[in-house]
Amino acid sequence: MSRGTSRFHTVRIVTKHLVLSMSDTITALATPRGESAIAVIRISGGETRSILGEIFDVEDFCPNKMRHGKYVSTIGVNIDDVMFVFFRGPHSYTGEDAAEIYTHGNMIIILKILDDLCRRGCRLADRGEFTRRAFLNKKLDLCQAEAVVDIIHATNEAALRASHAQLSGELSGRIADINNDMLEILAILETYIDFIDDEVEGNELSGEFYRKIEKIITDIDTLLATGKYRSILYNGLDIAIIGRPNAGKSSLLNLLLGMDRALVSPEAGTTRDFISEPVMLGEYRINLLDTAGLRRHTTSTLEEMGITKSIEKIKHADAYLFVLDTSDGLPTLPADVVNLLNPANCCIIENKIDQPGNIDYSRFMPDFEHIRCSLIYTDRSKICDQIINFLNKYYFLPTEVDIVVNSRHVAILETVRSNILSAMKESKHLRIELAAENVRGALEALGEIVGQYTTDDMLDQLFSKFCIGK
Repeated sequence: MSRGTSRFHTVRIVTKHLVLSMSDTITALATPRGESAIAVIRISGGETRSILGEIFDVEDFCPNKMRHGKYVSTIGVNIDDVMFVFFRGPHSYTGEDAAEIYTHGNMIIILKILDDLCRRGCRLADRGEFTRRAFLNKKLDLCQAEAVVDIIHATNEAALRASHAQLSGELSGRIADINNDMLEILAILETYIDFIDDEVEGNELSGEFYRKIEKIITDIDTLLATGKYRSILYNGLDIAIIGRPNAGKSSLLNLLLGMDRALVSPEAGTTRDFISEPVMLGEYRINLLDTAGLRRHTTSTLEEMGITKSIEKIKHADAYLFVLDTSDGLPTLPADVVNLLNPANCCIIENKIDQPGNIDYSRFMPDFEHIRCSLIYTDRSKICDQIINFLNKYYFLPTEVDIVVNSRHVAILETVRSNILSAMKESKHLRIELAAENVRGALEALGEIVGQYTTDDMLDQLFSKFCIGK
């Protein structure tokens, strides 16, 4: 149970009770399909204990204890030598009787066991059905359930930290705190309504009341601000390598990837199309985009098409590495590219400092971060470290206690914020009943984040993102 779940209460909210087939005993492969040393098959539901008893001829189960046995099918065939463990509800992941069977990771064996379990009364689980049952049995709230799928899909340590913080109940606790603050202001409003004919502090709400509302808005804004980092955290930071032809863009791509991915040639305009490749730089998951060299005039129709296509891609990047050739003059970039650049999203790579007559361009765009190097001779780790330092200045990576809300949370929090602002406006005009109604609307919306108020369609959409067996 999260630290927030037990404290989360709402007022005057009608909760829709979901009617789902919770009486079935379900089963699924919990590990990836394919060959492996070990595969894990999960079972959950009321018939779990009796099914295990039939398979392994066991009557007395000691919960949470790993046991060895031969998996014998309904027709008496020994399918495999396995280990198994029984979890007694409610002390299990799903909150009901559950089990795991550990077999050899051969798909023939796995399919035979799944087929046999279905013959014994199980049905194959839907996507995310184990976690859905955990939510419905109040083992997890909806925030924590979402964190499970985030943990599965996390591609870097920062994303894992944020997902684990949410699974541990950090977001649920923050939502509970906001919920409790809103309950306090609702109580003040309802007291005002009850004693409207009496003297209630000169018929005006106190400054403390408005300070409580302002605190709620600040807390919501703090959470909303993290939403913009989610795509960067889970999908990666899109970084475009830009510059004029032959500045060293493809050399930078190859250096950061640690392999020769793009052709490098003294001939200008070698890259006619864009190249996209993922790479990890420190804790950052980076999607590198090597673009065609940018120049205003070209005699090549193909190169011009590549430049046009690259500019369209560049416009959607999160950040830029602007490569300069220090042995040549300053480049002239298209205006619609220059307008995208600022010190918080662009780092300038001054390349070819090994060339005779190279120029120090630190005064060019002086507010921007500059890295002077030779992409041929400078140590790769030095260049990577300097780029990581630039990213650390301007891009957010969560610590163990930071929360990063998703798009569903953002939409709900914006509704809550709008309701609270309306409540403040109505209360200042002493339209107290309208103010109270707005607070109730905010409470109802907030309850959707942790699952106090849900619909079948919403849950179907959420759990469809899970894999089978989770």
